[in-house]
Amino acid sequence: MKGLLVKDLRLLCSQSRFYVILLLVLILAGTSTDATFVAGYISIIFPMFAVSTISYDEYDNGNAFLFTLPFSRKEYVLSKYLFGLLLCLFGTLLSTILIVVQNVFILGSLDLEAMISSQIGTMVSSVLI
Repeated sequence: MKGLLVKDLRLLCSQSRFYVILLLVLILAGTSTDATFVAGYISIIFPMFAVSTISYDEYDNGNAFLFTLPFSRKEYVLSKYLFGLLLCLFGTLLSTILIVVQNVFILGSLDLEAMISSQIGTMVSSVLI
């Protein structure tokens, strides 16, 4: 299972330029508008990266090679769910940091209850995705 998670992480790292550009655009949009939209977008888009790794596995008949390795199909599916959950947590943490930075340093106030409720809502929706 650890090998599958490392494979998926390396696959995402190979696409790093796209993700860095996406994050820069989101951060720039977050400084000019309400950060809760950008935070929700980050929290939902990160688990979708885990879903995209499935299509990369299927590319060039890669599944035929993958399933010759010593793991079962259940472990493969479990690793995809775990990878999606880890990306969900990372996206939520990143978006929480973005909201706190924008509210404290730019707006000067932080509504903790609103931030927590919006983060819980986006995390639940990203887990459903």
